[in-house]
Amino acid sequence: MDASWIAPEGQSLEAAFPSTGAEATALPALDDPLAVVNLLHEVLASAGVHADIGLPQVAVVGAQSVGKSSVLQGLVGKDFLPSGSGIVTRRPLVLQLRRTRPGTRPPTLKEPASNPASPSEADADTDWAEFSHKPKVVWTNFEEVRNEIVVETNRLCGDGSVVSPDPIILSIFSPRAIDLTLVDLPGLTRVPTGDQSEDIPQRIRELVLRYVSSPSCLILAVSAANADLTTSDALALAREVDPKGERTLGVLTKLDLAKDNTNALDALLGRIYPLQLGYVGVVCRSEADSKAGLSFQDKLKVEADFVEKNPLFRHVAEQCGIPHLAVRLHELLLEHIRVVLPDLSASVRQEVEKHRQDLASYGDLELEQRLEQGPLLLHLISGYVRNFESALEGRPAGHNLDAGTDVLLGGARIHHIFHRIFAREVLNFDAFNGLSDLEIRAAMRNAAGTKPQLFVSEVAFEALVKRQIKKLEDPSLQCVGLVHEELKRLASQNDVPEMSRYPAFRERILEVAQGVIKRCLQPTNRFVLNLVKMELAHINVNHPDFIGGPKAMSQLQVEPHVTEAQPLRTVEEQGFTGAAAVPEAALRQSSPAVTETRYAGNMSASMMQPHTSSRGRRAGGGGSIQLPDVPRVVKPLGEPSDKERMDTELLKSLISSYYAVVKRKIIDLVPKAIMNFMVSDVRGKLHQECISELYRPESFATLLKEADDTQQRLRQCKARLTELEKAQEILAMIRETSLT
Repeated sequence: MDASWIAPEGQSLEAAFPSTGAEATALPALDDPLAVVNLLHEVLASAGVHADIGLPQVAVVGAQSVGKSSVLQGLVGKDFLPSGSGIVTRRPLVLQLRRTRPGTRPPTLKEPASNPASPSEADADTDWAEFSHKPKVVWTNFEEVRNEIVVETNRLCGDGSVVSPDPIILSIFSPRAIDLTLVDLPGLTRVPTGDQSEDIPQRIRELVLRYVSSPSCLILAVSAANADLTTSDALALAREVDPKGERTLGVLTKLDLAKDNTNALDALLGRIYPLQLGYVGVVCRSEADSKAGLSFQDKLKVEADFVEKNPLFRHVAEQCGIPHLAVRLHELLLEHIRVVLPDLSASVRQEVEKHRQDLASYGDLELEQRLEQGPLLLHLISGYVRNFESALEGRPAGHNLDAGTDVLLGGARIHHIFHRIFAREVLNFDAFNGLSDLEIRAAMRNAAGTKPQLFVSEVAFEALVKRQIKKLEDPSLQCVGLVHEELKRLASQNDVPEMSRYPAFRERILEVAQGVIKRCLQPTNRFVLNLVKMELAHINVNHPDFIGGPKAMSQLQVEPHVTEAQPLRTVEEQGFTGAAAVPEAALRQSSPAVTETRYAGNMSASMMQPHTSSRGRRAGGGGSIQLPDVPRVVKPLGEPSDKERMDTELLKSLISSYYAVVKRKIIDLVPKAIMNFMVSDVRGKLHQECISELYRPESFATLLKEADDTQQRLRQCKARLTELEKAQEILAMIRETSLT
């Protein structure tokens, strides 16, 4: 069959699609976007970022047995794909079709005779394949190409039903091909069959989505024309990632097997499942055709005859046939490449920077060659201690550099603990937290003893203020604990880059650092406790910031809290129950105890009720009065007297003033103690302790032993960076004319 069948009308194939030329494997012309992308496929697959980088490509998606392989082999014109039941394609196959000039020979073959035996012999001599995993091998026997795909698949996936995202890259060179890059993906399946694992449908789906989710990927959704298009797995998956159908081209296979040609025509015209890029219908070459000796060229003629003679499909002949599909894909891919190349350049640049940072995280890779083990160990210790000190001084290093620019690091976090956590909580702690007016009255009564007190008791004041000062112990110790944890965190985040290569050294130096920090905890706690004990040991009422008694009294006189005269109150109002109202004077005359209740309120209501026991029962007529027993617990219930109100407010004023003085002192002294006994002590001892514990010649080999996988990861990172930089150079060399 003549090769010009895929050329646009009025143009030769050579003019329409420039060939690769004699040097098919050389660097492509920089004004050929597709050739550049093909080269990038090879480069980025070597770097292991082929699927993640978002290369412009056509991903072939379809359920098993819909004719996906027949479409691909029809585009190539060769039987080269493995066949069989179950999951045949278990790794993505990146198929790069490269058109050559007629007569171009494979690189390893001699020029053919001037008069070849037959056209088929000449064709066989001018078609060849190359695999990226065997770059120096040229394959002219496509049966061997098929076998190599099977071997390479089994090498990575085994003989079972395992699938892998790592691609096989196959380049096919032929004068009958059209420049195109396709990715054949495993066929979608809904249920596992045979020895397939239960999760195989989901794993295949995830692999396919990894490719087609990228906006730079065109989707070739293959469905059978003789099946209900609304149940197509390929179209359903494509709609998930391309809901508007902007980058999905539908392919309807088996047109000749469609029983209802009207439905097939409606599907082809997009009336059933519309796509912006439309559909192409094909008649695939079957296995029976192959056994009958029907070549791909012969099948193309059969396909063309079917379309031309069918009364329905003849009107859409321009949408049918493998040749039309090849041209359509070529045009779409070229246009798509021009659109996405700028974003591709940005993606490659980001990957290059990421891998450079990964490589830099291992530190100076030549340091070990320049230094012997002793100096190398000293270098690592000094670097670690230096990073720790720098972080405290506001110059964070190590893992802290990964944090955002709007977060506090190192020493700033300790400052935050002192002034935004500890100081704020202590200042906001109320002087009377957990201390009620009733307890204050009880303290004053207890301090007075048996005698009424003319002035506010200093004993009550000290007892109450000490009780509140004692409550500052816990937040002070918590502050020590927070800084202790912060130092431990800081110690684990200031690695020298080279430390990632020596896990034994990193483990030991962190162990030493944590030990130094831990040993500073107890002395710091002890001193902080002593600070509070010092405040408890001496209540300095002569402190210049303390309000003092006279000043507190003058403030109360400016805003008195009680009135000079009180109206007569009933017994109930004074805390009694079950008695009638009695004038205050009468109460004073009848019972001193009742008078005390009026002014001091030191008896409970139950005490003043008539006693019902045999001992306290009232005698009839002129009998005597029997007093009730004193309760086990006596509280100052009832309304306070005017003096008690005045004394309570005065005492509260004194407590509040003195407590504020103590809080300010604690807020100032606790951070100073922590800085002296913990932070500064750790800084002063860390280097010395690390040298003492680690710098021992007998430990050099153990401490400086690299992790088992370090060299492998280093080699992989270097190789990927090299390939990515190569891809970056290729993209940078593309002329602007290739993008317009």
